[in-house]
Formats: sequence, C-alpha cells, structure tokens
Amino acid sequence: MNKKNLSLDRMRTFVRVAESGKFSKAAKELGIAQPSVTRHIAELEEELHSPLITRTTRSLTLTSEGKMFYDKCVEILNLVENLTQTVGKNSSTEGKIKVSCTVSLGVLYFCKIINKFQSMNPNTNIELSLTDERIDLVKDDVDIAIRLGPLSDSSLKLKVLGYSERLFVSSPSYLNDLGYSPKINDLAKLDCVLMKNIINSEKLSVTNRGNDEVIDIKLSGNLKVDNGLAVKQLVADGRGIAPVHNWLVNDYLLSNSLLEIVKDYSLPAVQLSLLYVPQKAELLRVRALIDFISEECLKIPGISK
Repeated sequence: MNKKNLSLDRMRTFVRVAESGKFSKAAKELGIAQPSVTRHIAELEEELHSPLITRTTRSLTLTSEGKMFYDKCVEILNLVENLTQTVGKNSSTEGKIKVSCTVSLGVLYFCKIINKFQSMNPNTNIELSLTDERIDLVKDDVDIAIRLGPLSDSSLKLKVLGYSERLFVSSPSYLNDLGYSPKINDLAKLDCVLMKNIINSEKLSVTNRGNDEVIDIKLSGNLKVDNGLAVKQLVADGRGIAPVHNWLVNDYLLSNSLLEIVKDYSLPAVQLSLLYVPQKAELLRVRALIDFISEECLKIPGISK
C-alpha cells in the first residue's frame, strides 16, 4: 500500500469535496488548484480499489464505500487535531471556528460574545456569518449555528440555550396619535409591522397573565420586512405595533423610545438553540466556544432557561 496516497492531506481533500459537493469549491476552501483535488481523489480511489464518488455533470454523490470512508476520515482528522492540540505546545483553543448566527441577535449580542471569547482565547480564529437563512452546516463547513425557533435536523446535535421572551411594543408617538392605550382586542385593527420570513407571523396565540386563558389573535399591516432590526426601527419611528423579542428592543424600552403594550397578555417564548455537527464538537476549541456561548447567552435580556 502506498501510504502517501492515504495521507491526511488527501483525506482532508476528500472530506471537503464530500461536504461542499463540488471539486471547485473544495479547491477554493483548501487553497489548492482544482486539478490537485481531482488527483487526490483519484489517488485515494486507486489505493482503496474502490470508487468513492459518483460524478455527473451537475452533481456528485458518495458511494456506499465513500460514505464509510468519509465517516472514518472525519474521525481520524478530528483525532489528529485533538492530539496535536492536547500534546503539542499550542493552546487547546487555537485554530479556526466557523459560526453562523441570525442577523439581529448576531449584531446586537453575539458579536460581543465572540469578541469576549477571543479576548480570553486570542489564538482562536473565528469566522462569524450573519444570516437568517437555514444553512447546511456540513455542506457550508460551519461548526456552530445559533438559531431561533423549532429545529428538527436529526443529523446534527442540538443544544437548547434557553427561551426568548416576546412582547408587544409601539412608539410613544403612535400611541399618542391613537389617543388611547390599546387592549388585546384592539390589536387586530392597528397597523402592525410583520416579518415576511416567518410563516403565519400575523397569527398569534397569547395568554392572559391573570387567568391563563389562551386566545388567538390575527394582526394586520401593509408592511412586511425580513429583518428584526428593521422592525425595531420602523416601530420606533411610529409605523405601528409589533410582537418582538425582548433582547431586540431592550435598549429602546429603557430609553422609552418604545413602550410595551397589552402587558396583561404574554406571547409564547421562542426556543434559542445551538446546532453543531457531532464530529466538530470533539475539537477542543469548538467545545470551549459551545460552553462559553451556553453561559453568556443567559445574560442576554429576555433569555432564560
């Protein structure tokens, strides 16, 4: 057996091809030429006497042997990296971590959390991507993703960080123009800024804080946006009302730029989760960041266990 053809470099190439789904993307991420990627895969298949990837003009898929080899490659590469960090002179958190977070939460809080972690672990190289889109952690080579709402991807590990409190808010100027303090039954006829990327964002169930009665309400409005920060600013500018996360508007509530309305009713809290690929959590730096985020997120206004 030619051990060179089973080198760690070739295993890394194969893993990135398998995860990215493209030879060209793997080459770019690894910083090598695409012909080198093709050669690495060919040498692996030759040495193993088995095809690892089925290629068409539009896509590639792993063969059954390729899937088995992929799992073993990930296990070996993670083990080697952990051994290097544990036995070697480098600190346990040295290396790259890719993090994805929803936009509003990332801008307002997770940038600070990441900054604090790096101040304590200066050798850690973190790439933070802010997006509200549902990403594929394996395909996009992301180590950790922070997401709001229910999640069901069984191929990933999910850690519930807490639950996010929500409330109804409006601006003083909008309430002044109304001339009265709205009750729960008034909300349906008021202008509401809605989220267009949340299914049925106009339909909500609320609970009476006094007697636990649950009622369904339907909001209406002719303006929908896809970003929480935009909702916050539009409502503060007098555009109407909105159901929002406490952490999103906490600073505006403290400065009275926004006011909570219908305080006698509560909205269901939303699950805040951390997603990660199981194999990635074996890396010491990833595990350290997961633990750090788990503690720090409970300091965010309105997030509780």
